[in-house]
Amino acid sequence: MNSGHYTSFCNDGKQWYYCNDHAIRVAEKSELEHNVHAYLLFYSSLPQQQLRLPSIPN
Repeated sequence: MNSGHYTSFCNDGKQWYYCNDHAIRVAEKSELEHNVHAYLLFYSSLPQQQLRLPSIPN
C-alpha cells in the first residue's frame, strides 16, 4: 500500500463522515445514496513467526 488513493465513509453512530488521504469531513447525503460500487477491505498484522512464506527451489 505504497501508492493510490484511499477513501472511506465512517459512522460514529450519529453522523456519517467522508475520509480520504488528506482530510475528514461530514458526508453529504447525496454521497451516501449514490455510492453503489463500494467494497470493504480488512488488513491484519501478523507476528513474523506466524508468517509462512513459500520457499523457491534453486
